[in-house]
Amino acid sequence: MTTPFISIYEIFLNQILDERFLKTLSLENQEMLLETALLQAVIDFDNSIIDLTFDLENKCFLNELTYEETFMLANLMHLFWVRRQLEDERKLRQQLGNRDYQIYSPANHLKELMNLDASIYKRIKRMKYNYTLKNHMKKRKVGSNGE
Repeated sequence: MTTPFISIYEIFLNQILDERFLKTLSLENQEMLLETALLQAVIDFDNSIIDLTFDLENKCFLNELTYEETFMLANLMHLFWVRRQLEDERKLRQQLGNRDYQIYSPANHLKELMNLDASIYKRIKRMKYNYTLKNHMKKRKVGSNGE
């Protein structure tokens, strides 16, 4: 059984709660950004025990992913999203200069994004650790049963 990309997109979109994403981008650009973020998440999910081979034409993973794996990919997409926003803010700050940026920018927006980035990164690190540990324990259990 396959896992459609949309199941991961839905979790991701519930995490970001960013109406600008839906309002400012065309449907085609939304899909392109979602796909790019998901493909980056696949690369970053380097400790997956399941094969993350996908079919871009049918927009699905060839294997059925667990909820844990789906949630991990959505979180990695969230990290990609925040880092993209951080990069945009840094570019804006460079273009405007510090003084003009402080006048233009909502209070502490860059700092909030940096804190969010760190928080998501910690959550992903913890999730990856738990995922690896859980699956290592399953392997040991299976191995000790002689299977």
